[in-house]
Amino acid sequence: MLNVEARDQDGSTEKREYIAPRTPDEMVLADIWSRILGIEVVGIEDDFFRLGGDSILATQVVSHVRQIMGVELSPIAMFETPTITGLVRKLNLSRANANGIAASPIKRLPRD
Repeated sequence: MLNVEARDQDGSTEKREYIAPRTPDEMVLADIWSRILGIEVVGIEDDFFRLGGDSILATQVVSHVRQIMGVELSPIAMFETPTITGLVRKLNLSRANANGIAASPIKRLPRD
């Protein structure tokens, strides 16, 4: 773990503990956040909104996640769990639900 200086929404700086992304999903999300927020270093426990995110930027994150990762994520998820760690959990749930819902095979019905 590393301490880095972060700039809050109000322009003040604070030291925060940086926890680097460890999994591929965490790395992709950190890269998305970094590009959208214009921040070089994003840790997995950093709060999206404390880093300067807002509802419009959260919608952009959701759109990028859909395009890059192929997973549907609700914009509300960003407010419920504004950390990369929390979003990875939501992504995994979304994937599990998508894979668990299987349409039954189409059966031919006799016509009268």
